[in-house]
Amino acid sequence: MRLPPLPLLTLAFAAGIAWSGTRLTALLPLAGVAVGAAVAAVWFLRAAPRWALPALCILALATGAAWEAYDRAQHPDVLAPWIEQRVEVEGRVLDEPRRTATGRWAHRIETERLRRPEGEWPLRARLLLNADYRLAPGEQVRAAGFLRRIVGTANFGTFDAGRYYARQHCYAALHCQAPFVARIGPARLRLDRQLALGLRDRMMAVHQRSLPPEHAALLNSLVFGSRAVPVDATVERDFRRAGVIHVLVASGAQVMLLVGLVVFLRRWLPFPAWVGVCFALASAWGYGLMAGGGPSIVRAGVMAVALAVAHALGREPHPLSLLALAALALLCLDPGLLFDLGFQLSVAAVWGLLVLAPWLSKVLPARPRWLWLLVSASLAAQIATAPLVAYHFCQVAPAGVVANLLAVPLAGLLLVGGLATSLLGLAWPYGAYLADSANLVLLVLLRWGVRGCAQLPGGHWWVVPPSAVGVTLGYLLLALLPRLRRDHLTLLAQSRALPGVVAGTLVLLLGWRLIPRPAVLRVTFLDVGQGDSILVQAPSGRALLVDGGGAASAGFDFGERVLLPALLKRGARRLACVLLTHPQADHCGGLPAVCRELPVGALIDPALPATCPEAHALHDWVVRRRIPHLRARAGTSWLLDSSTRLTLLHPPEPRLAGTGDDDNNNAVVLRVDFGRTAFLLTGDIEAEAEEHLRQSGLLAPVTVLKVAHHGSRSSTGAGFLGQVRPQVAVISVGRANPYGHPTPVVLRRLAAQGIAVYRTDEVGAVEVVSDGATITLRTARGQSGLPRPGAGP
Repeated sequence: MRLPPLPLLTLAFAAGIAWSGTRLTALLPLAGVAVGAAVAAVWFLRAAPRWALPALCILALATGAAWEAYDRAQHPDVLAPWIEQRVEVEGRVLDEPRRTATGRWAHRIETERLRRPEGEWPLRARLLLNADYRLAPGEQVRAAGFLRRIVGTANFGTFDAGRYYARQHCYAALHCQAPFVARIGPARLRLDRQLALGLRDRMMAVHQRSLPPEHAALLNSLVFGSRAVPVDATVERDFRRAGVIHVLVASGAQVMLLVGLVVFLRRWLPFPAWVGVCFALASAWGYGLMAGGGPSIVRAGVMAVALAVAHALGREPHPLSLLALAALALLCLDPGLLFDLGFQLSVAAVWGLLVLAPWLSKVLPARPRWLWLLVSASLAAQIATAPLVAYHFCQVAPAGVVANLLAVPLAGLLLVGGLATSLLGLAWPYGAYLADSANLVLLVLLRWGVRGCAQLPGGHWWVVPPSAVGVTLGYLLLALLPRLRRDHLTLLAQSRALPGVVAGTLVLLLGWRLIPRPAVLRVTFLDVGQGDSILVQAPSGRALLVDGGGAASAGFDFGERVLLPALLKRGARRLACVLLTHPQADHCGGLPAVCRELPVGALIDPALPATCPEAHALHDWVVRRRIPHLRARAGTSWLLDSSTRLTLLHPPEPRLAGTGDDDNNNAVVLRVDFGRTAFLLTGDIEAEAEEHLRQSGLLAPVTVLKVAHHGSRSSTGAGFLGQVRPQVAVISVGRANPYGHPTPVVLRRLAAQGIAVYRTDEVGAVEVVSDGATITLRTARGQSGLPRPGAGP
């Protein structure tokens, strides 16, 4: 079947949006005008119709870039004058909140007025409100707090919260505690949305009364989406590892199922076509309002309504045209959706079902037909979304092919059963108890099956993610796959050239691995908020991780969500060693996930008593994975590779006792030597440990210093700095932390000795590259440093 023009035009429009903001964007509108004139001439004069589609694609490219730039200009950052100031705002909650890493609730609100001691201003802007409790969409609130830029952890290639919210025209966050957030009025919503949300809350309450809490949350999440009904973190992890997290997200599947039910009823009930169209529109609209109206829901709604209208008019539209129409409509409404993961996965999954699934059903065995049709659909969706999942999450879930065969049918039954039971419960509560008994059986089967698939050996892989160019090339190759027929594959399998092709490919891959890499040492000070984590990568590729900061909190695994992606984005698929400087949450919070998911050669720590749950979890995984566990001792020295020497300078034997903080003062201090450059990683040592090091004779000048204890007043004394004489100091610290780190006195000491300071709360992760003679720096937020000569011994 010939490809219709609309998908190509939509791709060009999306490419223009992605291109917007580059230096070439200024030329695109001018090029678009010229191309548009040429298209008009071609179209009306029919002089060269074969050039019409390429010209239209160029015009769509220019239009996409111009539209994104216009949309950005229409939503300026009007809150900029009040950043880092205490303000009071009044406004309205826009949508369902999200749970943050600290267990608080992040709400998007639209402000109506802003107050300061010097005055009051009417102001319409979007901002992020972090509160201790959940607010309902539409509620009128008054809140007071500090207005700050939205800044999450910034590591190379990982999720950027500031950019994510900026694409939603939300540039600042108001940080406040519960007493400074007040409801000042009832929810103000459109009547249709108010009715839909009220009905949703009453329907969810039916299951909450008749099912155990965990199963009620799971069923409500299957029906209305996990954003409206958050599920337990363990449940979410199992669904994610099994590759079926999509069933917990309100998506197009629910909308299409509801519209399919309308189509099915139309075949049996004699009502006019226009009634079916109205029913399809009403069901898609109503469910979208109840579930939050995410990109996948709107996409499915547009496709469903367009399909219903086409059938009413007696037309049979091309499936890809329906998908392209829905994507184009969404991008016209909000160009920033192009960068939304939900939009990307939704479009990719539907494309796989429309394009790859029919091809797979032809090349896979023919019998039994029903089974291979199911396998084809499941495999197509997994293949189509795999590049995006690998890019964003550094994960691939082969178990998803099997898990989807089980989860999708059960989720469909539970969606229908959950909706029917909740509607029944509104009229007959006792009937809902009986119906939910059947739903409970299906929920237990689903939970058991997903947990089993999540635990399959090899069913879930952490991978080094591809680049954006790699993802694009991957989708180009996938688009070519349907051109291969079964007879082509048969001829290829029987070809005498096949062994040569396979051997040549293996030689090329092996040759690529054997290409000499630059003999440089990379030390990356990761941005983990108020904590420490340093990745040391030797020229040979062997890697050492020093600490893995970030305390786990409600519903949030710091190691899995932040630390593992940051490591994999740096190419660290395995670790020769993990060195824990001391067992506190801001240094070991992410290490349980690291030891659970990655190959680790050994764990070295000072063998101090564990004082936090994260340290206990780490040691549990060390025992379960049989990772060698070594005690750190001053004077121990070994080679990470032939050119990189690691030396432990602290703690001594016996350990220091009677200090201000024995845990901090017995933290491990590591020196890394590479050529004439040296790095000193000091953990959280304080003045007593620094004095002991000065008297031990082990200190020598270094090139880069990791400032101890996040820049606290009790560390980094002038005498200590005078002995190590670093050129660069890196402070790993959380933005707006409650401890006041780094303290002004430490910053003054560093400035007095002319030391260049890089703070992770300001510049994000800091990468220092050494060739053995000089170092070069760059940061995750774009700052770079000129080469500096080494200052080793």
